Amino acid sequence: MSESLKPIQWWQIWSNPIFRRYLRSRLRPAPLITWVIIVLTFTATLFFLFFYGSEFRLKGSPEAAARDACIPVLFIQMLILLFMGTGSVAGGISREAADGMVDYQRLTPMTPLSKIVGYLFGLPVREYVLFATTVPFTVFCIFVGNIPLGVVAEVYGMLFTSAILYHLTGCVAGTVVKRRHFAGRVAQIMVIFLYFVLPGLLGPLGFVLFEYLTMRPILVEQFDSIRGPAFSNLPSPEKIGGVPLFDWKLNTLSFSLLIQCSLIIIFMVILYRKWRQPTNHLLGKNFAFVVHLWILTLITGNALPIIKNENQLSGGRSERVAEMLVEQRMAEKNLEEIENFNPREATNVIAQSSILASLGLGFLALTFGMITIITPDSDKFTRALRKAQKLKGDEITEKTSLGIEVKAPHNADGATSLWHTIALALLTFGAWSILIQNTQNLINESHSSIYNPLVLILIPLGLVPYALCYHAFLERFGRRATLLFVIFAWLVPLLTSAVLGVRGIETIPTLLFGLSALASPVFLLLFPLTEASDNERLLQISGYFSLFAHTVLLIFLWWTLNRQKNRIRTQVSKQAFNS
Repeated sequence: MSESLKPIQWWQIWSNPIFRRYLRSRLRPAPLITWVIIVLTFTATLFFLFFYGSEFRLKGSPEAAARDACIPVLFIQMLILLFMGTGSVAGGISREAADGMVDYQRLTPMTPLSKIVGYLFGLPVREYVLFATTVPFTVFCIFVGNIPLGVVAEVYGMLFTSAILYHLTGCVAGTVVKRRHFAGRVAQIMVIFLYFVLPGLLGPLGFVLFEYLTMRPILVEQFDSIRGPAFSNLPSPEKIGGVPLFDWKLNTLSFSLLIQCSLIIIFMVILYRKWRQPTNHLLGKNFAFVVHLWILTLITGNALPIIKNENQLSGGRSERVAEMLVEQRMAEKNLEEIENFNPREATNVIAQSSILASLGLGFLALTFGMITIITPDSDKFTRALRKAQKLKGDEITEKTSLGIEVKAPHNADGATSLWHTIALALLTFGAWSILIQNTQNLINESHSSIYNPLVLILIPLGLVPYALCYHAFLERFGRRATLLFVIFAWLVPLLTSAVLGVRGIETIPTLLFGLSALASPVFLLLFPLTEASDNERLLQISGYFSLFAHTVLLIFLWWTLNRQKNRIRTQVSKQAFNS
C-alpha cells in the first residue's frame, strides 16, 4: 500500500481530515475575532480589577496582586474549556449525525480512533484558541506572583484532563441523544450536576469520590498557594487530604487522575463501538462486567474506611438525621427504657445504616444501568440469531431442522444478557456484603441479641431478585414498558408513601414504602433486627411481601420470556430452512 493510501493514524492530528475541516470552519475570521474580543474584554477587565484592587486598594505587593488576579483568569479558562467546549462538542456531534455526515465519515478510510480524535479536538478548536488568548495573563501571574511551577502543573494538568473527559462526555451525549440542540444542553447540565449537585449531596455523607470528576479537589488543595490579599478574608477551604481507598491513602492528584482516566477509557470504548457499528450497545457484555467491577471496587474502597471509622461520621448529614431519630425514639420510651438506652451507640448505628442503605441503592441503580446497556430487545435478538445461522451455513440449518436450537455467542449484543445480569447482581451482592460485614456497630458481638448474625450475612442477596426482575422485564417488554413499570410499580408507591406520611398516616405509607424495589436497601437492613418497633416491624412485613411478590413476578417473566425466545428461534429456523 502506498503512503498516500495508508489510513491516518490517531496521533497524526494535523493530518486528520476531520480536525482540519473544523480548523477551517470553526476558525473563520469574523466569528473568531468577535469571540476573541469578547473573551479578552472580560478577562482583561477581571484581571485588572483584581490586580489593581489588590495592589492599590488593599496595599498588597505586586506579587500578591498577581496571585489574586490569577484566580478569576483561571475560572474564565475553566468556563471556556469545560462548559463552552463541552457544549460545542455535544452539539456538533449531534448536528453531524442529523445531517448525515457521521454516516459519511464511517465510509472514509480512517480508523474509528482517528475519527474520535478528529471530532474530540476539532469541534472545540475555537475554545482552545480562546483559551490560548488568556494564557498571557496566566504567564504574567505565574512569574510576577512567584507561583510554584509544581502548583501550576497540577492545576493546568488537571484542567486539560478534565477538558478531555468533559469533551468525551459531550461526544457520548451527542452520539446517544438524537436531538441536536438538546445534546449540547444535556452535556452542559451534566457539567453543572458534577460540580454543584453531586458534591452537595454526597459530600456531607463523607463520600468524596464523585468530587474527583471535577477540578474542585485540586483547587481546594492549592487555594492557599495562589490566593492573595483580595481572598485573605475568605476562610480556607477544608482540604480533603489523603483520599481513602481500602487501606491506602492516595493524594489528590493521583486519585483525580485515577477516576478521570478510568472514565476517559470507558467513554473511548463507547465511542469506538459506536463508530464501528451505530447499532452496537454502548458497552459489550464482558467489558460491562469489567466496568461494573471497577466502579464497585472504587466506591467500596472509598466507603469502607468511612464505614469502619465512626469519627468520620461526625458532623455529617447522616449523623444529624440519626440524632433526630434517636431523640424521637427517646421521647417515646419510658424512664426505665431510657436508662438502658445508649443514644451515642444508637446514633452511630442509624448513621452507618443510612450510609449502607444509600450505598445499596446506588449499587442497585448502577446494576440497573449496566443491565439496560447490555440487554437486547427482541429485534436485536432476532438479528443475532439470523447472523449466527448465516455464519454457520448449511450445517446449522440441517441441525435446526432436527430440532436443535440456534444460539448467538454469549458476548454478542443480541444474545440474552441473563448470565451477565446474574454476574452483575452477584458483584453487587459482594460489594454490599463487604461493607455490611465491616460495619462494626452491626457485627459487634454485644449486639447479637439485637441483630440476627445469619440474616445479617444473607441480606445483600435480597438485591439479586430485583436486578433479575428488572432484566427479565426489560428483555421481554423493552425499554419503554420497563420505564413505565419502574415509575408505576416502584416510584409511585414511594411518592404515595411520602404524601400519606405527611398527613400523619403511618401504617399504609410504611407498607407502601416497603413494596418498592427502590426501598429494598432500607427494609433489607431491618430484616436482621430481632426486636423491631411498630414501624420497623411493618417494614419487615412489607419487605417480605415485596420479595415474595417480585419472586413470583420473576418466575412469570422468565416463563413468558422463554416462550417468546422459543417462538423467535422457531421462526428464524423455519425461514432458514425454507430458504
